[in-house]
Amino acid sequence: MVKKKTFIQGAFILTIANLITRVIGFVYRIILSNLIGAEGMGIYQLTFPIYILSLSLVTGGFSVAVSSLVSRESTHNNNECSFKIVNTALKITISLSIAISIFLLLSAKWFSLYILKDSRTFASLLIFAPAIFIIATSSIIRGFFEGMQDVTPNAIANILEQLSRVIIVLGLLYFLNGIDISYSASSAIAMFGNIIGEISGFFYLSYAFHREKKIYSNTNLKTTSYFGDIIAISIPLTVNRVIINALSAVDNILIPQRLSVAGLNSSQAISIYGELTGMAMPLIFFPSIITNSLAVTLIPAVSEAHSNKNYNLIERRVREAIDVSLIIGFLTMTIFLALPEPIARMLYPAGHVGQMLFWLSFTIVPIFLNQVFASILNGLNLQVITFRNSFIASCMRLYFTYILVAMPYLKINGYIIGIIISYTILNILDYTSLKKHTNISIGCNSFIYPCIAAFFTYFAFKYSFVYFFLAGINKVTGLLISLAFGCSLYILILMYFRVITINAIKKMFRIK
Repeated sequence: MVKKKTFIQGAFILTIANLITRVIGFVYRIILSNLIGAEGMGIYQLTFPIYILSLSLVTGGFSVAVSSLVSRESTHNNNECSFKIVNTALKITISLSIAISIFLLLSAKWFSLYILKDSRTFASLLIFAPAIFIIATSSIIRGFFEGMQDVTPNAIANILEQLSRVIIVLGLLYFLNGIDISYSASSAIAMFGNIIGEISGFFYLSYAFHREKKIYSNTNLKTTSYFGDIIAISIPLTVNRVIINALSAVDNILIPQRLSVAGLNSSQAISIYGELTGMAMPLIFFPSIITNSLAVTLIPAVSEAHSNKNYNLIERRVREAIDVSLIIGFLTMTIFLALPEPIARMLYPAGHVGQMLFWLSFTIVPIFLNQVFASILNGLNLQVITFRNSFIASCMRLYFTYILVAMPYLKINGYIIGIIISYTILNILDYTSLKKHTNISIGCNSFIYPCIAAFFTYFAFKYSFVYFFLAGINKVTGLLISLAFGCSLYILILMYFRVITINAIKKMFRIK
């Protein structure tokens, strides 16, 4: 087996890989939105609630179960047990995924007409249905490597997926350039590219897993069955994610419908929905690659420490993860508070994206922080508590979407208000649960110092951009220099307060 890395080092490697994929995906999104337009993006995004809900049935809990169980067994060098866990999980998920694929193929027309209420989504639904079992298999293998705290195979697979997606989609769209293709066809092409990307990642992950397994080909696999253990961990998580994703799906599907109630026609509502979900939100959550990576590596790291009853290690890992999420969250929020319009105009032709970025910036800190809270609770096997809290927050967000988005003076801003309120309450619930089970509390300094740094950085972003603009410097160049200047100031202020230290940086890069 590979040598384990610390969870911060694992998160750093995964962050670098995710940064590469996000940059590729970021450029891809910009080009795609310009090629198919806001309405095309809206149709493409409208199918994703069904896509995510379907996948949550076969990936939501099983990959986490594999990660936790493999982490536990690898602590005792039980290599044969780790492979047995994967084999058992694959049998379960492949069986489920085939059944779900058949159901989706038979009901795609019904979903497009009566649930999504847009027949143009039919082709996209048909395209992703057969690929569910491939994605499910990949998720199990990813869980194995996460449990081994070896993030490299997953990182490489992510890059391959993104490259394949970009090449296929942009290649087809440019080949068809000049031909008047429908929004339905363009969104179907985008979905087809997603599936090709997943298939590419699947082939690499399968190769990496079998290469690892071959090393221990003589290992005795006659171990006790892990079926019960996998079911015990995965069922609460799967039920959690299915219900939460179902509520999220209803929430997203309601947005264009409630925008129509607010006075927009169907085309305008789909376009606004496309701008929000396909342009503004992917941009504003771009830095979440760091907190996502922390969340992925934190579950097995906390699970391992909890299994060994090393409570001091749990406390240290929790504090590190929370501090990093707050540092990144406050910086990201400040960027989009200070420069929403310049960033939007540089990247997208749509007129409402800048305003959306400004209001969405207030959602960043609570969402980033919750990614960490949820992972900690899952690592401590408190999945029932995670579900309860998420269910309450999701119901609240659904209520706000239904009521506020239909108000003519709020429209899409009503949805953003719902996100802010629901995630704030979710964090309060998660933190209360975390404190109860670990006696860990977040010090005021974890918030105060990033807040102080964010305050000064806001003015640095704002006024440096104005200065470069008045000096006649190109807007794009001025924006990039302003971002670099503001981010540098933010880091220096945190170093002054010793929130970020040279030793911590050296540890991350493994510099002695």
